[in-house]
Amino acid sequence: MQITTPSQDRAKDLRPSFREGVRGRLALPADGLDALVGNGSPVGSDRWWDAVSGLGTPVRTPGPDETDVTLFLFRSADAGAVYVDVQPFTDRSRLADGLMERVPGTDVWWAAFATGPGWISAYGFLPLDEVPVAPAERNTDAARSWWLGLLERSVPDPLNPDPSFRGMRGDVRSVARGPRAPRAVERGADDARGTLDLHVWHRSRVADYPVWTYVAPGAEAGAPGGAGLPLVVLHDGQVWERLDVAATLDALVARGALPPFVAVLVSSLDQASRTRDLPGSTAYYDAVADGLLPQVAERLAARGVRVTSDPARTVVAGQSFGGLAALQAVRHRPDRFGLALGQSASLWWPGLDDPASRDVAAWLRSAPARDERVVLQVGAHEGDLTAANREVRDLLVARGEHVDYAEVDGGHDWAWWSACLGDGLVTLLGSDGGQ
Repeated sequence: MQITTPSQDRAKDLRPSFREGVRGRLALPADGLDALVGNGSPVGSDRWWDAVSGLGTPVRTPGPDETDVTLFLFRSADAGAVYVDVQPFTDRSRLADGLMERVPGTDVWWAAFATGPGWISAYGFLPLDEVPVAPAERNTDAARSWWLGLLERSVPDPLNPDPSFRGMRGDVRSVARGPRAPRAVERGADDARGTLDLHVWHRSRVADYPVWTYVAPGAEAGAPGGAGLPLVVLHDGQVWERLDVAATLDALVARGALPPFVAVLVSSLDQASRTRDLPGSTAYYDAVADGLLPQVAERLAARGVRVTSDPARTVVAGQSFGGLAALQAVRHRPDRFGLALGQSASLWWPGLDDPASRDVAAWLRSAPARDERVVLQVGAHEGDLTAANREVRDLLVARGEHVDYAEVDGGHDWAWWSACLGDGLVTLLGSDGGQ
């Protein structure tokens, strides 16, 4: 949550110097913190921190040309260095952009960025004994492991009033967003609640997968005309369960944006299993279609809930590898999966060194056009991945298919994935399967 400070009249006269372009790390003048958080108390005093706590962090104030100044603050008297990990501005190739500056003689660490009004990012702080030094070989597995190990030590922002969340690696993150950034619809106090039940899918000769089955309020009444309820298969279910996706789904149903439906949240277990299953394993898609979903349907039938087997009313949704898996599932099993929602889908097409990308490219070039919808959402700052999603969008449009495409002012990030998931589902199922 970012709040315009009471010192906006002074802050509007800030003219921060940009390191590059119109977005990114800022160098503030010496009195910059006073201008953004000025309350008449010395920077770093207890009264000053009380003012910061009252504002909530990061502190945001409007800057020039539709650009916000977003100020991250961290309190530590003992750290030798503090790093803020925030997308799309910092990563292992730009460590300097994430190193916070310390106000001399205080416990105040700060970093300011120029952000757009629609910008959204998860972030965390890394208090360290010394400035981190990346391995010399940056584009290696060892460098990536070093980076991920470092991020696992990050801590959320204690002064951010919005809830933090636990991501894929189990690290706890806070969320920063501009005033026009997407937000998930919130469940009201009086909204009816669906059920979310955990069971284990015993996938023969492979592994046991935790699976959460969400049944929306009103599901027992069934779909109009006696049809089975629409179905959503959501990859990386363990993260969605921690993100309390049921609250978002309840809110969408309560507001009539979605009809009553069933969602199946399938755990990806661990990184090795996720890499094995999601990018291009036809055996996995067959196992979900022919093994898991019939079990779910049978279990729910015992409760009087009937689930559709119509591919035109069945969504496969996922993020990153899971987004690629959504497209692969509708390609490989059109008899069971018809609607795809890919968020930051790992479409490294036309990277022909990747088998899954070759499959998607060949399918788009040669297969008959389909009537069912595809939703693609991607961060505007994901580099080659953004470009690949644009190319797939263009191919779908050229084929005459129904594709809805959106770019978000963010990176490869659960913060906006969770905020935008509902929009994608409404596009696909808001009129009961897009029909």
